[in-house]
Amino acid sequence: MTGVESLFDPSFHEAERVHSLLTQLRAEHPVVRYPTRDDEPPRWVVTRHADVLAVTKNPRTFHARPAIDLGTPRQINMTDPPEHTALRRLVAPPFAPKSVAAMASELREHATAAACALRERGQGDFVKDVARVLPMRALCRVLGLPEEDVAFLCDAVEAMAHYTDPAFVRAGRTPEASAREASRELGDYLARAFERPRQGGLLSLIADSAAAGVPLTADERMQFGWLLLDAGYTTVVSAIGGAARVLLDHPGELSRLRHDPALIDTAVEETLRWTSPIIRFSRWVAEETVLGGENLRPRERVDVFFSSANRDERAFVEPFRFDVGRAPNPHVAFSAGAHSCVGAPLARLQIRVVLEEVVMKLDLEPAGAARVLRSDFNAGLKSLPVRVRGLR
Repeated sequence: MTGVESLFDPSFHEAERVHSLLTQLRAEHPVVRYPTRDDEPPRWVVTRHADVLAVTKNPRTFHARPAIDLGTPRQINMTDPPEHTALRRLVAPPFAPKSVAAMASELREHATAAACALRERGQGDFVKDVARVLPMRALCRVLGLPEEDVAFLCDAVEAMAHYTDPAFVRAGRTPEASAREASRELGDYLARAFERPRQGGLLSLIADSAAAGVPLTADERMQFGWLLLDAGYTTVVSAIGGAARVLLDHPGELSRLRHDPALIDTAVEETLRWTSPIIRFSRWVAEETVLGGENLRPRERVDVFFSSANRDERAFVEPFRFDVGRAPNPHVAFSAGAHSCVGAPLARLQIRVVLEEVVMKLDLEPAGAARVLRSDFNAGLKSLPVRVRGLR
């Protein structure tokens, strides 16, 4: 018995007991079979860094497209090259270095405003008052959506994506019904947005996908919009909140960063390694192969655990030590290979801006216990109470 079933239990992650199990699995069962019914294909859990890279960097052997047709519209995260390459090229321009750099000043203004408001109140919830401030505003800028819709979009995306956590389930609804309702609201919203997309926004590029050689159906365009809102919001909120928490939990490293701001780039990467906003992702075996000493056959499912790979003793020196100057840092917080996160440059910028304008400038201290998201997919916080003691 390995306890591998616990890895897919949202409450197990909420209790923050997962790393002891992952450490044991890396040592004893790095590729382990997950119990399935007799009529289901085998399913495997992959925990070591090298094996996670072997899966994510080999789309020929491990497909992103499910082995079983789910009957859902085509999604970029569930396609393989060359189709995936064409779809990625379609959405890449807003996330190019020059485009992202052009947003830095605006994002810094939002972060500074959040810091000032938090300082004036003297205390607050870092997740609600800071981490949620930048990501959806950045997405609205990228997608070409009105900033006045930020509050609606945040609430709808959270209700849809975090339905396994009772805190995000709408009153009087079951978790599934709450998520479906939020999904319909977002669908209606995106349908209207696609009818008259703002020129220069990413939605306009998606709407005109046929001209780029990758024609999308109406349902596929909607799926694209939904995915961008979900991935571009929930993961970045998780990364920002997690970055603040780990720095407050390691005051020596925070002091080191304040005294040597040149460490900001390595500090951002270390917070990403430590928090691993996306816990896991799935691939499907396309051709027979051996991984971690196990024989894997076509149509079998493989779940790679980024959170485990980022604490692998074989890839990182003292992986359970938080080090703002860690280098090299080959973390896989944004996955790897063809499916590495296209929005990673924008996510990194947002984390950096919040660290520089809020965490490094305000003298913050925890004002209560952090509340962890109940999810086996998103590693994040739903609350981080803080108190402001002054400026640094």
